[in-house]
Amino acid sequence: MAVVPITLPHHVFKVRIESGLIDRLGPIVRYSAPHAWTGWIAHTSVAEGFGGPLRSSLEAAGFSVLSHSVEGGEPGKNLHTVRRVYEVLASARFERRSPLIALGGGVIGDTADFVASTWPRGVTFIQCPTTLVAMVDAWVGGKVAVNLPVGKNLVGSFYQPRLVAIDVDTLRTL
Repeated sequence: MAVVPITLPHHVFKVRIESGLIDRLGPIVRYSAPHAWTGWIAHTSVAEGFGGPLRSSLEAAGFSVLSHSVEGGEPGKNLHTVRRVYEVLASARFERRSPLIALGGGVIGDTADFVASTWPRGVTFIQCPTTLVAMVDAWVGGKVAVNLPVGKNLVGSFYQPRLVAIDVDTLRTL
């Protein structure tokens, strides 16, 4: 296991790197963001492989869990997807103190981080990247955006995670 503290002028967070981390993420999230609820957003195929273990770990740590899967890839990184996620969060009465977890590659990370930065004006964000590029991006993260029909990454913000949880076992699925 490696824990790397990232210190920025306006924010401090930790990057945890270890094998099997998704199976043990619940207590870590509980420590980082204690609240009754948590939620995760994942690419559909990632949710099928890692959503069950993540849910089990979060529930074992005492969280009520909201999960939402979206289609990944650049075509899904848009305001329509963001709106659907907002509607799911609103229906569940997802609160400001509830941590939101991104489980997936870079598109999911950008989309979920954008949602976290704007729901309602910022909730705790936890990045759980599952691709090598997303793992690297998460280290230097904070630049999040979604696409418009006229161009890529045109609507966005800067919003740092509370935690980056890198489970190297996810790389075996690529």
